Amino acid sequence: MLEDIKNYWQSKIKKTGLPKHSSGNILLEFSTFKDNLINNKKNTFLLIDQLMSGKIVILKNALPLDVTRKIKLNTRKFWLNNEDSFHKVIGKTPNFHRVIDEELTKKYSTKGIKHNAYFFPWNEDILEARKEIYSAWNSIKKFIGSDTNEDKILIPSEKVDRIIVCLYPPRIGCLETHSDPYHNQLTFISGILSKRGNKNEYIEGGFYTIDKNNNKCNVEDFINEGDLVIGMATIKHGVDLVDPNYQEEIDWYGSKGRWFLGLYTVDSDSLKNRRTSISY
Repeated sequence: MLEDIKNYWQSKIKKTGLPKHSSGNILLEFSTFKDNLINNKKNTFLLIDQLMSGKIVILKNALPLDVTRKIKLNTRKFWLNNEDSFHKVIGKTPNFHRVIDEELTKKYSTKGIKHNAYFFPWNEDILEARKEIYSAWNSIKKFIGSDTNEDKILIPSEKVDRIIVCLYPPRIGCLETHSDPYHNQLTFISGILSKRGNKNEYIEGGFYTIDKNNNKCNVEDFINEGDLVIGMATIKHGVDLVDPNYQEEIDWYGSKGRWFLGLYTVDSDSLKNRRTSISY
């Protein structure tokens, strides 16, 4: 089945190329997605067709709420107990976190105002959620033909699994329109850790994609905490300014804002031509 999936992806990409624009949202229970992956080749191939046509697939209820809340709680503990730092992805990179403000974001290929925590599989499971995260991530990896070999994941190489937990603070948190490299992972995987409209976190702004008419397409109204959102990495997407009218002092280490879980296999910094995001 998995070899058939790989071959189907290759044939589709060769025939049509990769999409740059979104064409709508599809809601699918994560349990159904996993079952199709094992038992229903026809539905799995149909989902590939839909992604290749630009659809954004929202996999409902992929992570239990007790897990998403534990991720946020343990990330904040990590922030408070460890100094802000930066480490290139070379060798066994330690877990670290970094406040990326208006000045620091100029050093990145894509402008984004946020507080990121970076976690790697060979380090301590600070989030206490690695098992649940990888259970979901590996299902998507199988679907897109990526490597799920646990031995390889735990050894740094030219490509590395990296988990990001991100807070977009109110009034300043945003991410400009961009697309992602697809050579390591065909889709982006966005874990939803908070729900827009929750006054304890955020009310306005959030995730969008760009359609063929260059219009922003709403994704936020369709997602809930615990969902995973996937779309072809080449599709233009970003995060609109979170709560632009927020009046209180910004707390980079607080709970207010939009929380996000990013799952991506990235190039090691040891590569000379390391590929990162593409801005528009």
